[in-house]
Amino acid sequence: MSLIKCLASIILSAMTLPTLHSQARCPGNIASLPFHLAQRSRIIVPLVINGQAETDTPATFELVIAAHSLGTVIAYDTINDHFNRARIGAPAAGPDQPPPAMDVCSHLRGLLTFGSPLNKVYYFFRDRSAPEALLRSQIVDGLHGFRLLVPNAELPGAPLEPVPEHPTLAALEQHLQWINVWAPMDPFCGKLFFYDLPEAMQLKRWYCTPILAHLTYWRDPKMYSFFADELLC
Repeated sequence: MSLIKCLASIILSAMTLPTLHSQARCPGNIASLPFHLAQRSRIIVPLVINGQAETDTPATFELVIAAHSLGTVIAYDTINDHFNRARIGAPAAGPDQPPPAMDVCSHLRGLLTFGSPLNKVYYFFRDRSAPEALLRSQIVDGLHGFRLLVPNAELPGAPLEPVPEHPTLAALEQHLQWINVWAPMDPFCGKLFFYDLPEAMQLKRWYCTPILAHLTYWRDPKMYSFFADELLC
């Protein structure tokens, strides 16, 4: 399974499904959440199924996802949904007779985001309720993700201790490496300080042209080299 095929799938989703992130991230739209996540799952699950079929060692097949701009929100939410489903032993969403979500998670090797508005999306859709509102906090944590720096359920004042992560799932989450590339001249993105992402994996690029910097990543050989060294070698 080529990276090019994966990349094309993510970017296509960013262009053709522009409302998915706002609809799914807002807690007030919970009723429509399964539909949107099922549409997103149709991006990843076929890649995993085909990748397993095309390799001699399906268990070792790994998928690296690259996404730009709004596509980073779609990609991140899709990955997060699979980890949420794996926690309860559920199948992946999307196609007929999908594989177990845990099986999909076991093939996720890396995520490259560039020009990502994830920080801004979290800021506007984050939870502002008291820590004692346990159910709401858990719902919002589920929406925002497996790499949220400080989940609401772990904030001081929460009435219950967080549920321990299953060791296998925790190992898979750590196995998935995430690189974020951002530019100060890009007003649509920023450094992801709301997420658990090592400093070394946040690559800052100094592009000269404001606003147009949002598209300059595609022509930056240093970004591709950093990505290849960290996730493809």
